[in-house]
Amino acid sequence: MKLTFLGSDCEKDECPTLYETDRDTFVVRGWTVDGDPGSVEVPRPLLAQLTRSRLHPDGTDPPPRVGLTDRGTYRVYGRPIEDADALRHLGLPAHESAVEVSAALRLVVDQEHAPVDR
Repeated sequence: MKLTFLGSDCEKDECPTLYETDRDTFVVRGWTVDGDPGSVEVPRPLLAQLTRSRLHPDGTDPPPRVGLTDRGTYRVYGRPIEDADALRHLGLPAHESAVEVSAALRLVVDQEHAPVDR
């Protein structure tokens, strides 16, 4: 799996980060959620980096599950990263993990930022 950097929440190495893959998916790197290897927690502004991606949902994959926590962060659910090359590239510390989600993640962000009719 080849990862292309889209954006991060900070300028250090150990930060929530968003990547595009060569499999037309996204990898979301974030804080490990205890007891759930299939989800990560990330700051809300991180997903705004999706606008830098060339990927657009094709309508075949449902949007991944994304929830807003009581801390104002997103919890993103997806497939835990198991690809050895991707894991080496990510160099995850113990308090972080990463999940792969479909390009339909853009729909979640677009929906949140859509104009409201009044």
